[in-house]
Amino acid sequence: MLNHGLMRRLALALLVCAASCGRFAAAEATVDQVLSERAAVGAQPRVFHASTPDGDLVLGAVLGRESGRLLVLRRSTAGRYEVEAASAPFRNDFGSGYDLEVVEHNGRGRFSMDVAAHSTCGVRVDTFRFYRASGQWRVSGYDREDPDVQSCDVNFRARTYSANLLTGQVVVTTLRQGKVVAVNKRKARIDAPRLEDFSFSIFADEP
Repeated sequence: MLNHGLMRRLALALLVCAASCGRFAAAEATVDQVLSERAAVGAQPRVFHASTPDGDLVLGAVLGRESGRLLVLRRSTAGRYEVEAASAPFRNDFGSGYDLEVVEHNGRGRFSMDVAAHSTCGVRVDTFRFYRASGQWRVSGYDREDPDVQSCDVNFRARTYSANLLTGQVVVTTLRQGKVVAVNKRKARIDAPRLEDFSFSIFADEP
């Protein structure tokens, strides 16, 4: 049997955990609520976000049925989140048949957003990267992986595209049956766009 001292310590630990978990849940709800309210893209939007480890900086994607917005939130010394940058409303081109994930890298305020669109022959993945350069939030890069529709093998990619728009370097790799057959490098055609100009189709013509 547990002695009374041990039982008291276990009860205290449970109370501390419950309080801590409650604070974290409240913080998450607050971020989602701020993003939803500031985006104003309709009722019950889908909200995706990631934050730096200290929680002071957040990148969020808020998607309504037909339109969406990207927002960057920064937490003030008073603990409130304020909008530091935001895109104009853009069309939700991917519709409903996709998965989306926002990720923050290494606590340095570098964010990326993966959009995976499913088909019978695999998944096309578009990755948009964001970074604050010279005081301005920009779409700093774009990657794309195209499924191999000829073999229709979900494990193979037919082509990968990667553009670093801060350095201007683009690498295009062509594959066949999972093997690299060509690698082409060139300069990007455009500079890194402002986050304010973002849309899912911003790189319809590859940069």
